[in-house]
Amino acid sequence: IDYTWVAVFTFIDLCLYDVPFFKNAKIQKDRKVTWDLMKKSLKLQGWNQLLWIYPMALVQLIWVPDTELPILAPTVFEMLSQLAIFFLAFDFTYFWFHYFNHKIKWLYRWCHSVHHMYSSPFAASAQHLHPFELFFVATFITTVPWIFPTHCLTYWLWFFVAQSVSYE
Repeated sequence: IDYTWVAVFTFIDLCLYDVPFFKNAKIQKDRKVTWDLMKKSLKLQGWNQLLWIYPMALVQLIWVPDTELPILAPTVFEMLSQLAIFFLAFDFTYFWFHYFNHKIKWLYRWCHSVHHMYSSPFAASAQHLHPFELFFVATFITTVPWIFPTHCLTYWLWFFVAQSVSYE
């Protein structure tokens, strides 16, 4: 799911840059995205996937106990209300994490500056993160639903929503 969005928006950034609809939606219209920028970012993201995401997914697969699939799916209200709570909880924690990454100079230099390497934002740069920041963000995306008795369908939908909103 994650890289589907990267592929779609990368195509838009590289190939449809001059289409008025997309150009008008771009915040920094004077900054062009190049393939060289993309390659550097995708290389870091590939290493993050191999060294952090996949191993953590394996740990979670081993560590988190099996969940029985309930007979009934959650109601629409139940699912939407939990998704809203998850989103607000994640957004709250990420806001403060991001705020402190900008305010604490050594933390910015050591960690968060990796995310701000590029002067021309593009879809893949949303995931261009230092491993510490990636770990922190992934931990909150993963653990926020643990607060509630969450149906696995809601949990899976939350992952889709959490990944998708990072490219907005």
